[in-house]
Amino acid sequence: MSHSKTCLVTGASKGIGHGVVQSLLDHAPPLSTIYLTSRTPPKIIHMNSTSSTLIYHPLDITTPFSIDALYKTIKEAGRTDVLVNNLGNATGSVEEIVECNYYGRCEGWSIKGERLAHPYSVTKAAITAATIIMARDNPELLVNCCFPGQVETETGVKFGSRAIPLKTIEEGARIPVRLAAEDIGGISGKFWKNSSLREKVMNRLLIGVMRIVGRWRT
Repeated sequence: MSHSKTCLVTGASKGIGHGVVQSLLDHAPPLSTIYLTSRTPPKIIHMNSTSSTLIYHPLDITTPFSIDALYKTIKEAGRTDVLVNNLGNATGSVEEIVECNYYGRCEGWSIKGERLAHPYSVTKAAITAATIIMARDNPELLVNCCFPGQVETETGVKFGSRAIPLKTIEEGARIPVRLAAEDIGGISGKFWKNSSLREKVMNRLLIGVMRIVGRWRT
């Protein structure tokens, strides 16, 4: 990013989202504005920045009123150059997970896990498919999704494989920030795992979700 930008990060009160905000502050050009959003305010809003503006705005992606309020704020500000859609949920009923992970994200537009419980996996595969469609329908934008690995967040500690060491928050934020702030050669509509493209993984996700949905229907 060479000129001042307006960035929006969802799920920014803790975990990977919090790490993304801090990293964007380190990468952002002078005079940039970064909106951090979450259902509840982060415990620490004052992050290290010498030239960028940091603004907190409440956001519940399952509530249309909350989405509309954020949209109005961003519209009045002028534009959004970068969106890191980090919100997600791994627990709750099928309806709650789908509402938060799929419908909520598509209101704004990350994929954080390849497999957990079936509803969670289905929503992540759906986001992967939506990424392809959004990139195709919006060629002027770069739209990608990513899996940053197993990170030491509340979800990562609870559901992550004990055989794989957990990444730090800073390490988990690297790939989303790379896609948001660095030169990726115009690549769009792809699934990234860690720092590289994973088209075969994307295909397996899409095939897997069709099989799961098929079992649900029968």
